[in-house]
Amino acid sequence: MQLLTEKKHKELIKASLLEIMTENKEFFKEIFLEIIEDAGMVNAIQEGRINKFVDEKNIMAILEG
Repeated sequence: MQLLTEKKHKELIKASLLEIMTENKEFFKEIFLEIIEDAGMVNAIQEGRINKFVDEKNIMAILEG
């Protein structure tokens, strides 16, 4: 039995990803868009934790008009 080296693993993964990306572009486009949206959400959450929190009463007053 022949074991694959780390270099060979990387080559196989790269080749597989390239093949999938070229054959199914829309699928990868959707994945990358979700990744970007998720990263934006993480950044927004982290910024929200740094800044002051808004009082629930203020939010409810705005929502109730």
